[in-house]
Amino acid sequence: MYQSSTSTFQGSWAQPQLAAQPAVRAVEAGIPAVHASLSGDSSAFDTRGRRLAWCSAEFNGAIVVNVPLASNVTLYLRLGDWVPVTAFVVMGAGFAVFLRRSLARVSDCADK
Repeated sequence: MYQSSTSTFQGSWAQPQLAAQPAVRAVEAGIPAVHASLSGDSSAFDTRGRRLAWCSAEFNGAIVVNVPLASNVTLYLRLGDWVPVTAFVVMGAGFAVFLRRSLARVSDCADK
């Protein structure tokens, strides 16, 4: 459950974007997510990020949504941020090797 007050962003693209963001969190964690906004778009998503409910900023009232319980543990929950960190380290090491070889070729050409 996320709650926000986005009155600063009335009428802008920020309110729908903020209401859609819990879909990403729902998929990452494998848990449903509900975003209740006091002055903007409100939303609810299931464990796969599928929209269960969406109320725009103009909606006045209440809505009841049946939110399913989480039943699985995602790979992201098991491994956390180690996957992207490891990917960036491997990419950085590969780039360093590439630069080193490129500079070695340039210096070989300059020596001849």
